[in-house]
Amino acid sequence: GPSIHAQQLVAAAGEMFFARGGGLGANVAAVEALLQADPPEFRWTRAAVLAVGAVAFARAGREDEALRTLTRALPAIERSLVGEANLTSVICDGAWALWVLERTDHIDVIERNLRKKVIGPDFRYPMRDGRTALARLCALQGRYDEASYWFADARKVLEEAGARPQRAIVDYDEALMYARRNAEGDRDRALPLLDLAMRQFSEIGMTGWERLGEELRVSLTPT
Repeated sequence: GPSIHAQQLVAAAGEMFFARGGGLGANVAAVEALLQADPPEFRWTRAAVLAVGAVAFARAGREDEALRTLTRALPAIERSLVGEANLTSVICDGAWALWVLERTDHIDVIERNLRKKVIGPDFRYPMRDGRTALARLCALQGRYDEASYWFADARKVLEEAGARPQRAIVDYDEALMYARRNAEGDRDRALPLLDLAMRQFSEIGMTGWERLGEELRVSLTPT
């Protein structure tokens, strides 16, 4: 059966994605334990642990640790062959960590591998979406029209797949993109998207994402 370490990783990744209450600190602690223990039976998926860890550290505001952990996952991202187990999650989580951090470190490596090894062959993975990941990377580099294209493509694919949590996050992410850019008219672009995301979060029970949405709404409210 699966090791306790595998169970911890799945639990941490799932909680970070769905964010249904609970404490982010518990997820960070679980990831830290995995990274420190590095059990032999888990080495086949070490890159996935590192990528999840980068996201966990990023969401906890521990930027330096997030970037160090992401850097450790890069060799696997570069070396892994198309179709290798867990590669889609590793690359998408790398993009997610940069998105949370608002950083562009190693973004060329992640984007190149995302396009070649995930988007091109159209690999899918639970709780991850390559098109959303690419939209995030484009937005981080100021390629906003391209980001909007990929957000739109992600909506279509996720709706067809019935992937409701991922679909809701697309609306939130595009709203966040406009809020971060903060150009003329961006508030009016962001708010309807945020309203859509919040309705979906509420229906699904994604309470952690609802909290993020409320924080974003406050940032968009004129003082």
